[in-house]
Amino acid sequence: MSYQVSAIPNLVARVEDGCAVVVTPFDHARVHRGDVWEYSVTTAAKNDGQTHVLHIVPDAGIDELHFIFAAGGSGAGFARLYEGPTVTLGGEPEAPLNGTEVTPRNRMRITARQQAFASKLYHTPTTSDNGTLLIEAAFGSGKNTDGLHREDEWVLDPSKTYLLILESDSASNVMSADLVLYEKA
Repeated sequence: MSYQVSAIPNLVARVEDGCAVVVTPFDHARVHRGDVWEYSVTTAAKNDGQTHVLHIVPDAGIDELHFIFAAGGSGAGFARLYEGPTVTLGGEPEAPLNGTEVTPRNRMRITARQQAFASKLYHTPTTSDNGTLLIEAAFGSGKNTDGLHREDEWVLDPSKTYLLILESDSASNVMSADLVLYEKA
């Protein structure tokens, strides 16, 4: 079986059994190749001004980290993506960044076909500066009720780190984020 990018944007054409041409959406083909990873988080109820922070650390050995996310909540809130934050180091050689490392799941559940994911994700790191704001979106009560859409893709620079911050703008707000990631070497 061979893959070729088609002349139609976002589609992959492949030849099966030597004669049939199958056209598949590119993102769907990536899942089948085993190189798409997903991480979802749902917070405990947060009050106005309280946050949930994810630190995204692309691996230095890749060319690009593709990042697609959606966010929302039971009440009003904000999702913000920052580039170049100042994150306190953890002090141990095997854990140079603080926070709790979380493991994204490969969307290809056939283990033999899963690619390795080299980048790291941490929640609740200690930061002294959030960095440069790239995007802010409001969600929930009286705001954009569907938050950010999955089509909002970012190509992250592997020489920088990123923060995704969910901030509650209401009482007892249960917030969630869904991250889809893939690396390009």
